[in-house]
Amino acid sequence: MKDLQGNATMLFFGLYNQVIAIWIVLGRLDYVDAFLMHWPFAAERTDDHEVKLGDDGKYIIKKDLTANLEPIWRKFEALNQAGKAKAIGVSNFTISNLEQLLKYAEIPPAINQVEIHPVWPNSRLINYCFSKSILPVAYSPLGSQSQVPTTSKTVIQNTDLISIAEKKGVSIGQILIAWGIKRGYVVLPMSSNKGRIKSNGTLIELTEEEEFERMSRVAEGKEIRFVDLKDTFRWDVFGNEQGRGTLSRRLHSVCAVLESFDSTQIKVSHE
Repeated sequence: MKDLQGNATMLFFGLYNQVIAIWIVLGRLDYVDAFLMHWPFAAERTDDHEVKLGDDGKYIIKKDLTANLEPIWRKFEALNQAGKAKAIGVSNFTISNLEQLLKYAEIPPAINQVEIHPVWPNSRLINYCFSKSILPVAYSPLGSQSQVPTTSKTVIQNTDLISIAEKKGVSIGQILIAWGIKRGYVVLPMSSNKGRIKSNGTLIELTEEEEFERMSRVAEGKEIRFVDLKDTFRWDVFGNEQGRGTLSRRLHSVCAVLESFDSTQIKVSHE
């Protein structure tokens, strides 16, 4: 089978209690570049591997496994050691989740993929990840408001951000991507529009004070986390964790993380 390159996949929480599930997911592939634990909790599943819902329509949480994800992480480590996953990591993990994981991890997570954008800068979590050589990855650098109901204006409707983009003569998506990159982490913009995909791939530079710092002040006193599905999950993943804080921004930090990530460098195929 031809090597699979440039791909990352996630283990959905409905499969956490299935010891063999991870191997089934990857059994027909040579390898994936990154394999992530999607959420820091486990849910009951049906016989056809769908998430089991209670009478209220919410997920039925496996509290025993959620309280101790070590058995699952051991399976992730085995995948990495077997070469099936070049890197293993997590998604939507808070600082407390990571602290717990690092107590028993023999192979620490290389990645923590979380919501990050100017309205939810997530600075404290980013600082913590850098301090532990974990690479932060922004899965919603343009905002993820379509995933959950909200009465707030969306990120791309923010008047300050629109003003910066218009003055610079670029798209708002471009300045959001540039802001994330300048903060020193990976950004993963998504679009099905060919024009936007092309635009998002054209990187720009932000001036330090007039543009970057202005964008960084957008969320002051009014941070909004859009991807918070506690009403769906019946589990409060994030608790009182805040997105505020000052980012100890060091552009070399991401390079240092990638150096420690050397044996699991992500390879992107353009075929």
